[in-house]
Amino acid sequence: FVNRGWTFRQMGDLEKAIADYSSAIKINPNKAQVYLNRGWCHKRLGKFDDALADFNQAIELDPKYINAYR
Repeated sequence: FVNRGWTFRQMGDLEKAIADYSSAIKINPNKAQVYLNRGWCHKRLGKFDDALADFNQAIELDPKYINAYR
C-alpha cells in the first residue's frame, strides 16, 4: 500500500494515495513516514486539520523525524 500510495501521489491522484496510506496505517500504525506522506496529501488538498493530525502523529512516533516538522 505504501508503494502504490507513493505512485498515486506522484501521478497527482491524492485521494487514492490517501486511501492506500490509510490502508498501510491500518496494517502497521507505527511508521512515521506513512503518516507524513498522508499528511502531505491532505495538505495539498487543503485538508489542513487532517494534515496537522498526521504530521503530529509522525512526530509522536519519531520525534527525531525532521521532515515531519516542516
